[in-house]
Amino acid sequence: MRFSINSSFRWAATAVAAVVAGMVGCNGGGGGGERGVTPPASGAGAIVGQVREGTVGVAGAQVGLAGPVNRSVTTDAQGRYGFQDLAPGTYTVSLTPPSGFRLASGEVNPRSVSVAAGQTVTVDWRVERTGSGGPVVEVRLTGTSFVPSDITVAPGTTVRWVVSDGSHTITPDNPNQPGVWSSVAVSAGQTFEHTFSVAGQTYSYHCIPHRALGMVGVVRVQ
Repeated sequence: MRFSINSSFRWAATAVAAVVAGMVGCNGGGGGGERGVTPPASGAGAIVGQVREGTVGVAGAQVGLAGPVNRSVTTDAQGRYGFQDLAPGTYTVSLTPPSGFRLASGEVNPRSVSVAAGQTVTVDWRVERTGSGGPVVEVRLTGTSFVPSDITVAPGTTVRWVVSDGSHTITPDNPNQPGVWSSVAVSAGQTFEHTFSVAGQTYSYHCIPHRALGMVGVVRVQ
């Protein structure tokens, strides 16, 4: 008889303890918090970009950052740079091209950039060579035309395409031709340069979205 009473008492005590433990678990007691909840992100942002001459990355450019965080980095072999773990806010990004280069026409320096929590902002730069000694011929992209559309140059001449308005491509008809450039997309205010070094070549090119409207050009290297 004593055994049955004690057994019943122990069973009741165990049941009560289980109920209390369940209540504590539901209320987040014991400092454990809610299970399965991912801690919030740090909220840091980033600014990344590339410095290019035409389509080629330029190493050794100094990129400065001023604002909630002040830093300075140098572009790598591909012309790329990055500022990570930035507090949200407004930053000023500036560029100092390496020796032998300057900012390309239409580039703004410095630039003001707003970075939000968890956001990565891309800021690219275009530069051009200085003191190369070779002649430069300009072709303007206006409306749906290359002006002039047919030019003849000597080897070593640099052709600079300057975009007056709209968005275009400068795309060679034959991407496998010796001394050819890679297709590039450009828009108003931007420029693209290519130095022609292979004599005896005729390079036909076009704008992909406006080719049907007659936006084609030719560079003859003699």
